[in-house]
Amino acid sequence: MKKLFTLKNLVFALLFVSLTLGLSPQLAYAQQTQPLLADESQAELDRQNQAFIETSGLGTRYSIGSMVSAILKMVLSFLGLLFFLLILYAGFLWMTSAGNDEKIEKAKAIMKGAIIGLLIILMAYVITYFVIDQALEATRGGAGLD
Repeated sequence: MKKLFTLKNLVFALLFVSLTLGLSPQLAYAQQTQPLLADESQAELDRQNQAFIETSGLGTRYSIGSMVSAILKMVLSFLGLLFFLLILYAGFLWMTSAGNDEKIEKAKAIMKGAIIGLLIILMAYVITYFVIDQALEATRGGAGLD
């Protein structure tokens, strides 16, 4: 009998859900709505909206740096979720091992691998943040990432 809840299926399902939920705000924004107000009222509302956008700076396009930062945050969030699931899976294996030394060693190996992977990811993030901060400070003359 084929297992339905394998680690491969779970990772694929989580990746699919995170990607589709990540795209839903962009898809919702792209849809056009019909104006609910009269032409004069809609024109006044559009003028006020445009004035607000220009004043607040919300109408500016995203820079490449902010896009990369958003992607990095999404990837790190996914990796954090993956770490949590691996620890949960290893704990489940350990608790259901019933004293079987092979299952306990497998669970310990999964936990060690997950913790080492998390440490590598965090150190890579810290090093990247430090290097980018120093580069920005050197090129802008004092103000790095705040």
